[in-house]
Amino acid sequence: MIKKAGVATRGISYKQLGRQTAKMAIKIIKGKSVKQLAVENPAHTQLVTDAKRMRLFKVKASTLK
Repeated sequence: MIKKAGVATRGISYKQLGRQTAKMAIKIIKGKSVKQLAVENPAHTQLVTDAKRMRLFKVKASTLK
C-alpha cells in the first residue's frame, strides 16, 4: 500500500484468522472430513490507514468508515 501511495485498505487480523482456523481444525479432529468443510473467507477484517497519506490527500477518517 505505501509504495503505491495508498490511503487505506482492509486487512485481515492474523489473531482472528488463527482462531477461525482453530475452529476448523477442531471440526477435523472431531471426525469431520476436510471435504465436508466449506471454504471460508476471513471472518474479520480491519481498516488499515496511512495517516501521512491521509493528510497529504486531505482525506478524513470519517469518510473511510
